[in-house]
Amino acid sequence: MSNNSANPLQDFIELRAKNLNFFRSYYPGIYEFFSTYQLKGSKLDILPETNEVDLIVDGGSLYSKRAKQYAKREMAAFLNAYDYGTKVKSVRPLAKDTYTNQRLFARSISGLYEQYYEKFQGSVPFGGYQLPDFFPLVVFMGCGLGLHIQYLASIRDIRHCLILETDMDRFAGSFYCVDWEQTLMPFLSDPARSCKFILLPDLQDEQLIYGAVWNELIRMCPIFPLTTLFYNHLSNPVFDRVSDRINRDIYVHLFSFGNFDDEINQLNNTLHNFRRGVSLIGKPDQNHLDLPVCIVGSGPSLESRQAELKSIQNKVLIISCGTALGALLKLGIVPDIQVELESDYVTYTLHAQLEHVEKLKDVRLLGAAQLNPLLFELFGTAKVFFKSDGALAYWFEKQEQAIPNATPTCTNAALAICLHFGFKNILLFGLDYGFPDKKDHHASGSVYYHPNMEENISIDDHTLLSLPCSAGGTVLTTNFLYTAKRRTETVLSLMAGQQQIVNCSNGAVIEHTIWSDNARTLVKHVNIDKQAVLNLWLGDSVGTESTDLIASAKRALKTEIDQFYFELESRISSQSIDSIRAYCDFCSSVISLLIDIEGQKPGLYFFLRGTIWHYLYAGYSHVFSIEDPSQQCSYLAYWVETLSFFLEESRLDIDTVLSNDLSIYHDDRVVNTISLPTAKDRDRELSKLKWDFTGAVIENGTLCIDKVEWDYAGYCFNGDTFMAYNQLK
Repeated sequence: MSNNSANPLQDFIELRAKNLNFFRSYYPGIYEFFSTYQLKGSKLDILPETNEVDLIVDGGSLYSKRAKQYAKREMAAFLNAYDYGTKVKSVRPLAKDTYTNQRLFARSISGLYEQYYEKFQGSVPFGGYQLPDFFPLVVFMGCGLGLHIQYLASIRDIRHCLILETDMDRFAGSFYCVDWEQTLMPFLSDPARSCKFILLPDLQDEQLIYGAVWNELIRMCPIFPLTTLFYNHLSNPVFDRVSDRINRDIYVHLFSFGNFDDEINQLNNTLHNFRRGVSLIGKPDQNHLDLPVCIVGSGPSLESRQAELKSIQNKVLIISCGTALGALLKLGIVPDIQVELESDYVTYTLHAQLEHVEKLKDVRLLGAAQLNPLLFELFGTAKVFFKSDGALAYWFEKQEQAIPNATPTCTNAALAICLHFGFKNILLFGLDYGFPDKKDHHASGSVYYHPNMEENISIDDHTLLSLPCSAGGTVLTTNFLYTAKRRTETVLSLMAGQQQIVNCSNGAVIEHTIWSDNARTLVKHVNIDKQAVLNLWLGDSVGTESTDLIASAKRALKTEIDQFYFELESRISSQSIDSIRAYCDFCSSVISLLIDIEGQKPGLYFFLRGTIWHYLYAGYSHVFSIEDPSQQCSYLAYWVETLSFFLEESRLDIDTVLSNDLSIYHDDRVVNTISLPTAKDRDRELSKLKWDFTGAVIENGTLCIDKVEWDYAGYCFNGDTFMAYNQLK
């Protein structure tokens, strides 16, 4: 600022005017809010004799009359903890054996981890991600007068920043103290950088603050969660708790990643199901929403509460979720509805092997549209739904009928369905989200205790978390179960007060529910004919997804994927991805691309987002933990080669599925679990093999070497003849 001795306030007034002009051009929403804003409970204190400023809040000084000094001291403390060369210990790179399936995506990305651990990392223990000569992402938890942001941005290269403020007086005060144009233009003029504001007017609700920050951060994968720095201005305890919760919920984010192998399976199954006449679920009769609904999971407390469930089963709608079906049948309870999410063939085999499989004909199946087509043959009537956070609803133009928040587990899906359609009284049985002992992790009778499943279940003590138990004491839980619990609580928080949710499970405490140890008292006055409800809601009907609609969905999918692949491949080929900075800038470019398509082409976004995140996450976690620049360059070359190969081959898989006219019994994506390769996957693996043949003959005491060039075809016995693999149909 200039030293305007005649009117020391003039400089501040001019700076505010300059900032308003800047925000009008680049952040018009902020301009609209603050162009006529007047400070409410605060006063800006300008101290020309010390060249300082302060904010007076409720009669007290926020910065002890030295806002500039405070900002510099606070910034120094931050840099003392996190600066160039510091190692950030966030989520370590995934294990080498994380991706065990044998299909295109899993085999491709597994190669990245094998290369990283075997060639670049070896036995070196993970010590964190070393910050290079820039900060990939800084989240300013609190803007205040903004001086700390201005100072840090002037001396450190910040690639991306989020600026959170919940006190609008403080942000309005920054207009007089910070030259926002000078501070932010480097972010706005560089496509590899960004700066976003999260302004929540006078909000102190931690849940809403958390949600707003979380929703911005998850779009920044892989920079979040791997190298994100949180700067808590004024040591705000609310912001501390929000940051802590974000760190706790990182695994929620990681477990939410989809992948191409699963997405292409889901697409293939959905096309089969609609061709076979499966119909979408409709709304239940609004006069029937008082009927209590029991959502049943396979938590270990189900057995101890079985007597209650049996005593009320004629008065309530019983919805079994996933693996709870076997446990219920063993207890002599036949549910009204079975909810399923999983598209894999293993879901069909587990149901087909149930001890009382014939009773499934008395159960109505309600599942995601991508269920394995064979599963429908085991049940009575069946309906399907689209998930709102999936690709299929958009490509089939059914997004208005999609169910929100229907993942990651079947219990989440069942709860989401009941909340979406407005059932007023929901009881939760066996939704434990934990267990008292790791040997008793599920209800007996569930598939988890089948001999073929038990040997594959291994719970690592080091990964277990302890949570309060609804019936007193504590329970243990896994990251996946905790993820499902947090998703449930988040959904319930949005519906608070609209419906009665009663927890009849003796597992982890579920926020926003009422725990009860006696469900009988909750339904004693119910007198609704549940069979009438079921017949009206889930009765027989033939699907109406026309051939034209299916063809239209295919065309839209094909066009959007081709355009996205072309754009991504162009960005790969036009950038030299040979250093940490170059890779971070490339990730920023892809993040920007994904954000663009999220709004314009949500179907494409949901179909490919998880897959792209997996590749970016692998590369980022690897290159940031490799300290030798030459090795970073070598690894990145391999990463580019791997992703390029995947893009080329995945195009072929998509074309195969879109042109598929096989019956479900001859489609290897339907009749095989996703852990096994398709014929095309086997061909890909065989094509990588290098074969050589050397013939050696001793003739008249002389060793003769015969060089023979040959190709490997591979033969198998098919019926009564031997055939080459490439001739199999």
